[in-house]
Amino acid sequence: MGAALELFCNQKESASLTLRYLGEASDDSGPFTTVMGDIANRPKTSAAVLDTPGPWTLWGWNRTASLQPIIQEIINRPGWRGGHALTLFADGSCSSAYRGIFTSERASDYSARLHVSYQLEQVEYDTDGDNVPDIVLYDRDGDGYFECPVGKTEYSGTLVVEHPLEIMGGSATRCETLFKGGAFVLTNGGKVISDLLSPIVSSAYPGLRGNDFQVVSRNYIFISYNGKILLGGNSTEDWDGDVYLETTRAGSEIILKEGASILGRHIELITSRGEINIRKNCQIVGNSHINFKALESGDIHLNRDVTISAASVDGECWVNFGVREGDVHMNRNIEINADVIDMSGVNGNIWDDGEIRIIGIRQGW
Repeated sequence: MGAALELFCNQKESASLTLRYLGEASDDSGPFTTVMGDIANRPKTSAAVLDTPGPWTLWGWNRTASLQPIIQEIINRPGWRGGHALTLFADGSCSSAYRGIFTSERASDYSARLHVSYQLEQVEYDTDGDNVPDIVLYDRDGDGYFECPVGKTEYSGTLVVEHPLEIMGGSATRCETLFKGGAFVLTNGGKVISDLLSPIVSSAYPGLRGNDFQVVSRNYIFISYNGKILLGGNSTEDWDGDVYLETTRAGSEIILKEGASILGRHIELITSRGEINIRKNCQIVGNSHINFKALESGDIHLNRDVTISAASVDGECWVNFGVREGDVHMNRNIEINADVIDMSGVNGNIWDDGEIRIIGIRQGW
C-alpha cells in the first residue's frame, strides 16, 4: 500500500520546514469540535513520519513523504471498516518557519487530499442492492487481475465492473466465460483480458492464444470511460479470444463510448429489439469477422471518432451489418477497414454525414 497527502501551496514554498505526521488512534474518527483541547486530547498512533520537504511548487500540488505506516496502523485496528473516517495530524512545532497551503474553509477545491493506493485480493459485486455479494472474484496469483471462472456466471441485477479481470482457462482446451444477468457495465478503466493459457488459435502465429468472453443481458450493456475488452492478439500480445455481447429485452441497448475498446478474434454485438450505439473515441478491432446485428428492430449508430477494423493473415476478414427493421447511421469521423464491408443485411437506410472513410470492398451499399 502507498499513502501520501497532497497539499496545494499558496505561499513561502521554499521555507525551511520539518513536519511530524501522526494519525488518530481511532476506529472511526469523529468530526472536530470547538471544545478546548479537542485536537490535542485525541489519542495518537504509535506510527509517526518525519518529513523535511524540498522546495514545493507554488500554486500547485505537492506530495508529502509516504504516510503508509500511519494509515496501515489505523486500518489494522479491529474495529476499522471501509467507509470509516480517519484523522491525520501535521505537527510543525519542530520548525520556526512555515509554508502556506489552502484549507477546506478557504478553498475546498484546493484543500489537502489523501491519496491511497493498494492492491485488492478480492472484489465483491452486489448486483441487486441487497448488500449481499452475488459474485466474488479473487486475484490468487497477485498479478492485479481478478479471475473470472470458466463457464456461466448468472446474476439478477446490474454488474458494474471497474477492476481489471482475466478470463481463466487451461492449456488443453479453449475456454469461455459467460456473464448473464440484468445489465452489464464496464467503466472507469475496467478491463478484461485472457489469462494466456488457452490453446493456439492461429496457424500463422503459433504463440497466439486466447479464451472467449460473452455477456448476455436483459436490459443493457454499457462500456464506457476507457472500459476495455482486450482479447485480440497483435505483434506485441500473444492472446486472441472471441467477444460476444447480446441484449435480449425490447428496447435494450449496447452502448460503447468515451474511449471504450474491444479487441478480439470474432466480435459480435447483437440486440434483439434495441439499438447498437458506438460513439466518441471508440475502437473495435477484430482478427477475423466483426458482426453488428439488430435482429428484430433498432438502429445501428456510429457517431464521432469511431474506428472499426478487421484484419488477419489467416484469411479474408469481414465487417457485417444486419438490421431487420431500422437504419445504419454514420456521423463525423468514422473509419471502417476490412477486406469486405457488407451492408446487404440492412433492410432500412444507410446514412452517412461528415468524414466517413471506408477501406475495403463494399457490398450491399
